[in-house]
Amino acid sequence: MDRTPRVSCGGCSFRWFSATSSHGLRIVGSCPRCGGDLEFLVAASQDADDAAQRDRELGYDVAPATVLGVPLGWDR
Repeated sequence: MDRTPRVSCGGCSFRWFSATSSHGLRIVGSCPRCGGDLEFLVAASQDADDAAQRDRELGYDVAPATVLGVPLGWDR
């Protein structure tokens, strides 16, 4: 696991390490802990690419019917 922070807060010095957290903090726009300014250490496009790669690794891009099969109906 990479221990390089992706986001750092200028107010409380808290750091976030995941692409998902970084993406969410870009939307929020300020530190959820203290309301301080955030310093993004990775480009937004890199966060999106890393988050998408992680989703693929975890299998989140697979449709439920692919895993569970097509529903047969209520009468079975």
